[in-house]
Amino acid sequence: MHLVLAPVTEADLDEVCAAQYASFVNEPIHDALFGEDSPANRAGMKQRFLHDMRNDAADTWLKVTDADTGKIVCAANWKIYASYVEKPKQHVPADWHQGSEREQAEKIIDDFFERRRRNCKEAHVLLYILFTIPEYQYKGSGTMMVKWGCDLADHMFLPMWVESSTQGYKLYESNGFRTVEQAHFKTEKWDVNYTHMRRPAKSPSMVQKFA
Repeated sequence: MHLVLAPVTEADLDEVCAAQYASFVNEPIHDALFGEDSPANRAGMKQRFLHDMRNDAADTWLKVTDADTGKIVCAANWKIYASYVEKPKQHVPADWHQGSEREQAEKIIDDFFERRRRNCKEAHVLLYILFTIPEYQYKGSGTMMVKWGCDLADHMFLPMWVESSTQGYKLYESNGFRTVEQAHFKTEKWDVNYTHMRRPAKSPSMVQKFA
């Protein structure tokens, strides 16, 4: 196994979307935010990712590929906010759900983005989403991805933020993230739990000097 970190291209997005769904089986927050795994929902996810790749200057996607197989085994979407601009309240129509499930999902999504807006009042590097396909979990690809982000944030003297699932908590904690808020939101269909975490910015005296 030879893991290689590289940028995601538009041609990768079908595989990235498939990997994301494979990585978040039975994860309530993912079900609410993205819907069940179906061709229609994958297509919608791909179009949203593609839109941000083309139009959001803060948007950066990276992948980890197993060079022995060519398979994408891990991917992450980063948002790099080099300066702070206060965001307006955000409402995302959850049209990947229907009826009462759509209403429940939109309440979860509204709460998710409001917590982010309330907490992240600073320039920062945001780990928007990170996932590793099941057969490659705990083999180093997630650590490789997080280290890339930590190195970038340190060079920019920026803090980092992430909304962590229960499964990802130890990875982020081991890389310097600390809990800011435990989030819990329960509806008739979903019982959502995640942790809003922050990694402090490095001060100039703490960054390695290069000759």
